[in-house]
Amino acid sequence: MKWKPRKITPELAEQMRKLKAEGKSYAEIAKMFNVRPSTVQYHVNAKYKQSAIMRARKSYKMRKKKQPTEEELARRREYWRMYRYNRYHSDEEFRRRVIELAKRYQQKKRHAN
Repeated sequence: MKWKPRKITPELAEQMRKLKAEGKSYAEIAKMFNVRPSTVQYHVNAKYKQSAIMRARKSYKMRKKKQPTEEELARRREYWRMYRYNRYHSDEEFRRRVIELAKRYQQKKRHAN
């Protein structure tokens, strides 16, 4: 049967990490908490292993994400242009808001000069 590390509380694991950071050996920490040195090693390294895995996953996702081509960007721009055009001509409330925003923009432009 494969050996499993003893379950300990997160507070104890944090204390073990602090003692290890102070320079104590795994054996010394194990004697203090009455556990095996391998249990101390497992719990001290578990947090760092987990954060390393998360960093690796994040960097993989960032590398995997491809940048859109100029053609895709042009297609998106055209889609949103047509969306706004159709919305403007079919939705009275939307049209009112667009006109109001344009007026505000013009006023700000006048006051800036």
